[in-house]
Amino acid sequence: MEVKTEDLQSRFAHWIGRQTERHDVISDRLIEQFQATFGDHIADQVAVPPGIFWCLSPDALTSDKLGGDGHPKLGIYLPEIPYPRRMWAGGSLRFHGQFERGQTITKQSTISNIAFKSGRSGDLCFVTVSHHYLSNKHVILEEEQNIVYRAEITPVAAASEKTVLPNTLASWSVHPDTVMMFRYSALTFNGHRIHYDKDYSMGEERHPGLVVHGPIQATWLLSLATSYLGHLPSEMSYRGTAAYIQGAAATVALSSSPDQMPNTSPNPFSGMVVTDAGMKTMDATFKP
Repeated sequence: MEVKTEDLQSRFAHWIGRQTERHDVISDRLIEQFQATFGDHIADQVAVPPGIFWCLSPDALTSDKLGGDGHPKLGIYLPEIPYPRRMWAGGSLRFHGQFERGQTITKQSTISNIAFKSGRSGDLCFVTVSHHYLSNKHVILEEEQNIVYRAEITPVAAASEKTVLPNTLASWSVHPDTVMMFRYSALTFNGHRIHYDKDYSMGEERHPGLVVHGPIQATWLLSLATSYLGHLPSEMSYRGTAAYIQGAAATVALSSSPDQMPNTSPNPFSGMVVTDAGMKTMDATFKP
């Protein structure tokens, strides 16, 4: 029997407001391994590499508490939405300070919204998790993370038209290999098998290969924006637009808004990750 989205909305409403709190340290070892993972594609204008916060306070569960996809079983940290696949869809960042080497960070995570939707892509559920990263009770970063659950497993569609890179403010050429992806999965304690188990990724989730992590791409964009500005942006919003399949080279690029005049102080600007085949896999906007 088909369940209406409003009935599902009501069933999971009690999850909104659930909160967890954890503590972690920005250690020398973590910084060293993060830098080794990203190599040259990392900003050095700040004391702690941009994006390292995604490695802090991961879900650390024994294997009996994991689902078949390698994620923690639903119903532990996230609601048991009756859709078979979930992925990181995007999010937003608002910085209020700097992370420092050796800091103890408190991470407060709250489920702030659950929304069921139906559209051309089928039945979807978006779960928004708000994270606050604090040091000595001072908020350094506010983050909203958007997770999408899909009711149907569909093959990845090819791009209908290629994305042409605009005039760029700055760019990097990237080509992530399987070692980098393994290292990042280890740094973030992310067990999702689409990032390291090719048979699972292709056979179960029907991707053409291994999938490059969304946070890897977001880290590239954040780090390139930091290099361009000389400091962290005050805000960043980003969303995944297509699966980035490992094996393809890509360009990480920043571009100005259409109404920005050359040689003026930085205005809001945008960024994207585009494979050499012309598929845009992530886009972003920044405020200096």
